[in-house]
Amino acid sequence: MNTRRFLPSPSMGVALLALAIALGGTAWAANKIGTSQIRNNAVTTPKIKKKAITSAKINPKAVTTAKIAAQAVKTGKIAPDAVNSSKIADYGTIGNGTAIQATDGPTVDAARDAAPPTQLYRKGPLTVYAKCFRDTVTDELRGEMYAATTQDFSIMEGTDDLGGGPLATDYLNSDTPEVDRQLDTQSVIGPGTAYFEDENMMAAPGGPALSMVTGIGVKNGPVLANGPYGPGNACVFQGGSFG
Repeated sequence: MNTRRFLPSPSMGVALLALAIALGGTAWAANKIGTSQIRNNAVTTPKIKKKAITSAKINPKAVTTAKIAAQAVKTGKIAPDAVNSSKIADYGTIGNGTAIQATDGPTVDAARDAAPPTQLYRKGPLTVYAKCFRDTVTDELRGEMYAATTQDFSIMEGTDDLGGGPLATDYLNSDTPEVDRQLDTQSVIGPGTAYFEDENMMAAPGGPALSMVTGIGVKNGPVLANGPYGPGNACVFQGGSFG
């Protein structure tokens, strides 16, 4: 009995070869095609499946500010609660200005001691406050800003610079006298106004810090208009802080 061996036709061979390539091609490509084999700009946004690239697949620090196009990150593209206070720097402002009525005293020191402090900024152990006072004998009105801390060995830069050093008094401490921790001051003698703007900083051990742009305006006696000062002898404190 003669048995006939089945031999595939040429067209069948081609079909089987195509099937083998189709089944094994993906695995081969995954092993053989790397970053260096992909032409620049070959993979564009329309060619990427939606949700194919997730945060878990992105290398940390791979997406930097320089790689983000202008206007690319808008409110609608930010997930709820993705940006919260723990992920951004603190920012404080005195708004349009804090006006304080001057406290009178027979001397500058007496008027300063009698003037109540008004808090402007606070960051952890660091506080910035202001006083407005007037020496009734010399008719000098002053607006002053001070640094204060509850954490010893802090530092500050202002009218008084306490940047640290070999002595405890080289630092901003909880017991540093008020007159030795002044950030800014402005004054006027007799009727008139004056304004001063400056930059200051404070920092405490362990990281809390404040960088500030501040302005002090003072008004003494009658002037043409009260402006932002309000009636009477007064000071206006303005500015913003970053920490």
